[in-house]
Amino acid sequence: MPAYVLIRETRKERRAPLLVCISMVASLGLGGALLGGTAYGQALAGGLFRFIPLLAPTLEPGAGPRATERSDHVIRIKADSNGHYYVKGNADGVPLEFMIDSGATNIVLTKEAAGRLHVGPLSFDITTNTANGRIQSAQITIHSLTIGPYTVSDIPAVVNGGELDEPLLGMSWLRLFRSIEIENGVMTLHY
Repeated sequence: MPAYVLIRETRKERRAPLLVCISMVASLGLGGALLGGTAYGQALAGGLFRFIPLLAPTLEPGAGPRATERSDHVIRIKADSNGHYYVKGNADGVPLEFMIDSGATNIVLTKEAAGRLHVGPLSFDITTNTANGRIQSAQITIHSLTIGPYTVSDIPAVVNGGELDEPLLGMSWLRLFRSIEIENGVMTLHY
């Protein structure tokens, strides 16, 4: 299943303080003039409306930071056609494709992915409850996990002893972010 992914780090747009002050003063002045202009005639008020786009900065829809964005560090991931969120990452130098799964408690690797990470002999002595029932899993540590611009060190993970199609990024990874939003098929992670 090909991943349809959009990952990037964004920076908030910063407006020059002088431009913001000038725009606010101009807007207040024009607003007052418009209110006064309605008393003197619609022609005067209509004429003033033509100058507003020149003096006040315009914000296009979607431009500028959202109220919930308090950080310049954002990862955005577009859902695939089935509504799942896939990301390409790097675990201990090995490229992997993960599905983000809020129903999974941990980062979960397949046996094949664990073999590529050279984690050594695995001891499948931990019982985990999955959507497919109880499974024996092995505990490991990923020393460096990078997804887009975000890297975390020494994070615990489990290797699924049963049948698993792809590695999962569960809640142990998701809870590292300050906030998570999903809107119009895009997951936004703030760190």
